[in-house]
Amino acid sequence: MLGVVKKWIAGLGTVILAGGSGLAITAANFEPIIPQGTLIGVIPVGGLTKEEAAKRVRLWWEAERTQTVSVVCTALDATYGDVRFDRLGMSIDDVASVEQIALDDFQKNAARTLNMAPKGTTYPLKFKIQGSSLEPFSKFIASKAPKPAPASVAFGGGRVIHKFEQAPIVLDPTPLEERIEASFVSRQPLDLPVTEGKKRIPDEELKKIVEPMAEFTTKFSASNRPRSSNIKVAAAKLNALVMMPGDEFSFNGTVGRRTVAGGFKEAGVYVNGRHDTGVGGGICQVSTTLYNAVLKADLTPTNRLCHSLPVPYVPTGQDATVSFPNPDFKFKNNAPHPIALRTIYAPGQLTVRIYGIATPGKTIEIVRGPASYRSRGEKTVHDPNLPFGKVVIEERGASQISLRTTRVVKQNGKVIRRDDLGTSVYAGSPRIIRKNLRARAPVATPATTDGTPQAPAAPAQVPALP
Repeated sequence: MLGVVKKWIAGLGTVILAGGSGLAITAANFEPIIPQGTLIGVIPVGGLTKEEAAKRVRLWWEAERTQTVSVVCTALDATYGDVRFDRLGMSIDDVASVEQIALDDFQKNAARTLNMAPKGTTYPLKFKIQGSSLEPFSKFIASKAPKPAPASVAFGGGRVIHKFEQAPIVLDPTPLEERIEASFVSRQPLDLPVTEGKKRIPDEELKKIVEPMAEFTTKFSASNRPRSSNIKVAAAKLNALVMMPGDEFSFNGTVGRRTVAGGFKEAGVYVNGRHDTGVGGGICQVSTTLYNAVLKADLTPTNRLCHSLPVPYVPTGQDATVSFPNPDFKFKNNAPHPIALRTIYAPGQLTVRIYGIATPGKTIEIVRGPASYRSRGEKTVHDPNLPFGKVVIEERGASQISLRTTRVVKQNGKVIRRDDLGTSVYAGSPRIIRKNLRARAPVATPATTDGTPQAPAAPAQVPALP
């Protein structure tokens, strides 16, 4: 009996050895697969290789990508409409969807087959969002959002009233990508997220504008209505303008081209040392008034030219001419805080006041050096309609004037700085007269002995004008 048992055991060992050899061969040829029972989203991929699973995911997406979702923006109480998911810039990332799964080798697969290991789990689908496809939604948000408005200040009751900047409301793309995926899974409306753009002038900075730093006033003839109107229109474009530290102001950039459509009228101007007319005539008084307020506020002029002739409303050397596009008047806010401009127009008078934070004890004085003069001579223009000896003054002309200007800054009466403001050169113009260069003095007619006039002699030949 013992011998029979030994034979049976030996035979069983042989079978096991033979089976083991077959299993070894099978394991060697086994390709790792996804665990049985595994899902990617709702897609069954158990028992597949990664390549097979990726293909199944792609096929599933081809059927799903045309599904639509309602797009809204609850923050702006606006509805965009229904949009296909693939047109939201959404696509399936089949590689990433499959790569997150750990594959079974031969032993793990055998264990699952014998119910000796847990079944596969469910993994989320992975998507890709292309931001460039979101451009229509950015435009939609811009069309529904409140319009951006720059920071400004108003003045009332003897105080500064701060009007904070309305920053642009824009689409927030970061949470939007997450929301697209969430809407796809839940089939709920896609709520476009928005955010406030960065303010150029933060509210806390605007609050630093609290008091006048300096002001300057010029006067003009209120009876010259076109010129007065131009001054009023240009001054209004500067009013309440706010500048951050380091900002540079451009008069032409702010006021723009002077046109009739823009509200400007034709009035007197200086052109190459002569009086003329042009649309926007008179607004140099605005730039000049601003220039002097800038000097008194201890700000930095960066571009300034004088006129071709001195102007009557400021001392020589303290004017600033402008014409579109050049010359321009520019200055920089070199103060450590924001500033604001206020223009105060009244018939016959313009005041520019600069607000910010005043420095107690600081005073500004403008010192003009001695002027040098040089005649521009005289120019004669032939006028055949004038009689002999008649002279008409067409332009009185003006001498060329040069002088240097300095800004003297004092603190508690002590000079702390002298700023060279440069040399102003007023080109002037020659005196222009009109006369008949071909006319000759009349010849007296002698009388005969009987008192009758003698026949006039033949006129002398007058040479041609060169």
